[in-house]
Amino acid sequence: MKGINIMYNLFNFDAVENDYQYLISTMGQDILINEQPTRALITNTNLSKSYNDKKISSLSPIESGDIIYYNGKYFMIVSEQTGERYNKNKGIMRHLPFVLKVNRDCNYIDVPCYIDSATFGVAEGRIMTMAEGNIYVHTQDNEQTRQIKLNDRFIKYQQAFKVTGVDRLSEPGKLILSCAKDTISSSDDLTNDLAGGLACVKEPEQPTPQIHIVITGTDDSPDEIIQDRQKMYIAQAYDGDTLLTGEAVTWGLYDDDQVNSTTFASIVLQSDSECTVKNNNAINKYVWLKATLQSDSSVEGWIRIRLRSLI
Repeated sequence: MKGINIMYNLFNFDAVENDYQYLISTMGQDILINEQPTRALITNTNLSKSYNDKKISSLSPIESGDIIYYNGKYFMIVSEQTGERYNKNKGIMRHLPFVLKVNRDCNYIDVPCYIDSATFGVAEGRIMTMAEGNIYVHTQDNEQTRQIKLNDRFIKYQQAFKVTGVDRLSEPGKLILSCAKDTISSSDDLTNDLAGGLACVKEPEQPTPQIHIVITGTDDSPDEIIQDRQKMYIAQAYDGDTLLTGEAVTWGLYDDDQVNSTTFASIVLQSDSECTVKNNNAINKYVWLKATLQSDSSVEGWIRIRLRSLI
């Protein structure tokens, strides 16, 4: 009896890729990479006892400094990308337990980060001791964090710090801030962790003028005109509640769709602020009278007028 030769293709990369895609779809978790949705396999690692590190594997590209949103927390890729293999991208991501508010000329920059120092301990979300030496803030190198300059300040846990060094070269994709303890200032808002916050109170912005037109009639029922009669209307421009004098308007009369002209009524007399509208023997019809400010054609006033019979 002849033996059966079974051939295995050890180089069937398509099969490997399909298996990995299936694994991602069934066991992966929804995450955001730099705010873009994707799926990834997330597992724990014991590489460091000082930080909350996790392994990540995804079909999406991963680079050092990428921000990962996973399980309600922000992480940052801290490992170097060693290349893609079978369309798999792997890395180590580290939890960013702190969000610092760095004062840049009274514009506060939110900096999600992790912190380390040789002279004090860091636990998950807490600085255990405040030492005399520098601390090092690790965050993503992006358009927002590039605004941070030397001597910018921030406060964390009732302690002020000042930026003494900015390094975006030694670890591409990441920004490392060297920071030294600073003296608390009388302008520091310790309650809200805002360095210089008490000196950054901005004057409230003045409201933008709201110019509008009000159309009124010369009797108690400006919204109707009896068959074959006429009525006078007045247009007045206001800035908020203040009447503006000397503002001229242009009059127009339209069908009930406020677009097409109408034959049910007509303007028989008009000036820069007044006009007279005549009911052209129409019954149970509606027209719209419009006043447009001549100095600003975007400012309009409207009134809907019913054309009715005497009884």
